[in-house]
Amino acid sequence: MTSQQRSNYQGVSFFTLFVLLIFLCLYSIQVNAASTPGELLGLGTKAQQEGRLDEALKYFKAVPVPHDNEDTGTYVRARMEAAKIYFSREEYSKSADICREVVGLYPDNIEANNLKSQVDAASTPKWLKFLKDMKTYLPTLLKASVMTLILVFMTMLISPLGGLLRRWAGSAE
Repeated sequence: MTSQQRSNYQGVSFFTLFVLLIFLCLYSIQVNAASTPGELLGLGTKAQQEGRLDEALKYFKAVPVPHDNEDTGTYVRARMEAAKIYFSREEYSKSADICREVVGLYPDNIEANNLKSQVDAASTPKWLKFLKDMKTYLPTLLKASVMTLILVFMTMLISPLGGLLRRWAGSAE
């Protein structure tokens, strides 16, 4: 290797090292800007309020699962906000996955269970909803129809008797 090639090689390696150092500094600044779960939740909420939903999802998903003796509220709220964003975009499978994740860790979480129920209802095909409604309401409709028919037949039987009784009462006077 000549001294000219060695000089170019050292220049390239110093330049590469310099670029890598700048990248790492910028990356660490970005990570340190939102290092706590509360800060990540705050940045996600701000991005959501400003309509930057993709960015909000990144922040909400970056909130780590809490360890023992840590506050679980931040984690649950971040995940539920992400699930709501997916639900509003009609990405039901992603929303359901997040709800299952929260319910898996916290089975008694009412908000996650309710949203999971809404996701299940919204992702049900229309033809299946129609069949479920028919199963629910058809027996009641049939009962009401039978009761109406019985009432009509009873009226048909009683009306001629009423006319005969009136005629009989009128002839007795």
